[in-house]
Amino acid sequence: MWHFLTLATVAPCIICYEPSKLTCPTCKSADYCSDECKKKDRALHTLLCKEYSTFAVTNPKPIDEYLSTHRLGFLFPEDSKTPQLVWVKCKLEIGADSTCRERAMLKEYFISGIPEQTQKHIRSHSLQIFKEPIHHRPERNRNQSIQHLLRGYGCPDFPVKGPHIVLAFKRPGYDYDTPDDIQEPVYQPYQDVRLSDLRLALNRLAQDEKIFESKVPNEYMLPNLKYWTSAVKVSTKDGDMRHLQVDKYREVKIHDSSDIFRNSTEIADVSKHLGFPVHVQKCSPASLWDTPANHLNGKAWFNREIEFLMMGVNANNLETWGHPDSKKWLKIPTVLIARKDEKDLTVHQVEALVRYCEEELSTSLKDKDGAHYSLEFRKAQAEKYLCKSAFEKFFQELKAKKLSEGEMSWVGTVLSFEPSRPYLGTVMKESAVQDSTKKRGLEFKPNDGGEKSRKRATGSGRK
Repeated sequence: MWHFLTLATVAPCIICYEPSKLTCPTCKSADYCSDECKKKDRALHTLLCKEYSTFAVTNPKPIDEYLSTHRLGFLFPEDSKTPQLVWVKCKLEIGADSTCRERAMLKEYFISGIPEQTQKHIRSHSLQIFKEPIHHRPERNRNQSIQHLLRGYGCPDFPVKGPHIVLAFKRPGYDYDTPDDIQEPVYQPYQDVRLSDLRLALNRLAQDEKIFESKVPNEYMLPNLKYWTSAVKVSTKDGDMRHLQVDKYREVKIHDSSDIFRNSTEIADVSKHLGFPVHVQKCSPASLWDTPANHLNGKAWFNREIEFLMMGVNANNLETWGHPDSKKWLKIPTVLIARKDEKDLTVHQVEALVRYCEEELSTSLKDKDGAHYSLEFRKAQAEKYLCKSAFEKFFQELKAKKLSEGEMSWVGTVLSFEPSRPYLGTVMKESAVQDSTKKRGLEFKPNDGGEKSRKRATGSGRK
C-alpha cells in the first residue's frame, strides 16, 4: 500500500531555490530567500500580485458540482500582454479499473477541445501547461502575452499561437511496502496555482529558446548568465539592416546548448589558422523582408563579408584557394557567428576578422601575374598571412584608426586567442594536430570549450 508522507520543509526561494526567509505580504503566495531575489522577481510578480490577493473575493470560486470542482489557474491569452487568473473546471473521472483522475475541462479555450500538454516538475508539485494542438495553430492568433513576456527570445517568424492554460497538481511523497505496490495508481488532484508558479511556467515556456536578440533588456526573464554566451549576427544592407532596422554587426546572446556548437556547424577555415576559430551558421531570412521583390532585387541576398570570411585557404587546393564554396556560402543574407571555445564574441572582433579577410587575405593570396597558380607561392603567402601575429597587427592598426575617428566603443576591445597551431596547408583534425605536436615534444591538449562545454556534454548546462 502507498503511504503518503507529509514533509515539513521550508518553501524554496522562487529565484535561487535556497530556503526562503521572506513571503510577499500582499499575495502571500511567493517566497524568497532575500530582498535581492525579491527585487529580481518584481517585474513579473507585480503583474498579478494585487489581483491574486483579492481574486477569490472579486471572482468567487464557482460552486462545486457532483464529482467536479474548480481550480485556480493561469491563462496566457492571445489578445492581451498580461497573463490572467482563471477558474478552471476539473472533473473527477473513475476508470474501468477503478482508478481516479481529474480532467481539466478546457473546451472553451481550444478549437479541438483536446489540447496538447507539457509539464514542469517542481519539488513539491508539478505544473501542467495546455496549448492548442499543432494542426490547429495556423488558425489561431499570436499569443501576445507570451510574446511580450519572452520579448527578444526565439525567432519572431515562429511565434507562439493560441491561448495557454497553466494548472498545478500535487506530487505527494510516498513509500511502499512491497515491489508490487509500485504499480498501484496514485491519485494526483489539481490544486490552485500559487503566484510563484507564474515564473516557473514562464521558465518552462522559454526552455527551448536558445537565442536572445533585443536592444531592450527583458525585465521578466532571469537567465542564468553562466550558460549564455555573446555571439554576433552579420547581415546585409538590403536585408535585415533595412527591414529590421538593425546594424550590420550586432551582438546576440546564445545558450550554451545552442545547435551552433554542434560538430556539424562549419568553422571558418581562415579563423582556425589565425588562432581565433569561430562557428558560422546560416540564418533564415526574416519573413518581413523575404518577399518576391527582394528575390528579384538580389542585393539583400549577397553577404560579401561572409564570402570573404569563408574563403578557402588550403594551399593544396587551387580550386578553392581564395574563394568560398559557392554551393554553401553564396546568397546567405544573415549568419550567426560564435567562438568555438564558447567565450564571448564582440562585434568589433568579428568586424576585424572580416576586414582582415577582405583587405589583407583576399589580395595577398592571389597575384596579378598569376603567381598564385604556383603551390610554392600559395604556401609562402599562407605562412605569412595565415598566422596570429599578422592578424593581431592588423587588429591593432584597425583599433587605432577607429579610435582616431572617435569610435570610443573600441577602447576596451581586445583579442583572446586559442593556443597557436602550425599552418600545414590543410584543415587538420584535433588528433592530427595532437600527433604533430607530440612528435615535436610538446604537450598539447585540444581545446574542449572550457567549463561550458563540459556542462553541455553532461546536460548540467541546460536550463
